[in-house]
Amino acid sequence: MECFSKLKRGIGLHLIEIMIVAIIIALIIIISIPNLLGNLEKARQTKDENNARVIGETIISKIAEGKIDDSFIGTTAYKLSANRPSGLRDIIKSEFNGNIPKPESVKYKSFESNSSYVIDISDLKVTVYCIDSSGDRHNLYEHGN
Repeated sequence: MECFSKLKRGIGLHLIEIMIVAIIIALIIIISIPNLLGNLEKARQTKDENNARVIGETIISKIAEGKIDDSFIGTTAYKLSANRPSGLRDIIKSEFNGNIPKPESVKYKSFESNSSYVIDISDLKVTVYCIDSSGDRHNLYEHGN
């Protein structure tokens, strides 16, 4: 009978063993969450920069093809939002499956609900930038002189 009770006690886990495993799992989670959140923000920044590059290169190719009206070329910056110049908006929407992209990273978006990319087209230069919540300008794409 004594052998049976020793065998029975050895099969299960003791409370202290379960607590140690739980602490180890909690430590792994605590260590990995900041890295995960940092990587998500880096991914958003990269996506915003890639969207700006696609917008800029689309504008350049459409200018070369003569599909952008000369009235868009000058010193005026165009905020790419739902109610801004329909010609540019429609060109960009065609490149993004009918949607107008908006900056998503904390670094590039403003706290306004209408946060968007801004396109500046001069005779020899195309610049795509964002204005963040503190009013700072972030050039995300430049082409030309």
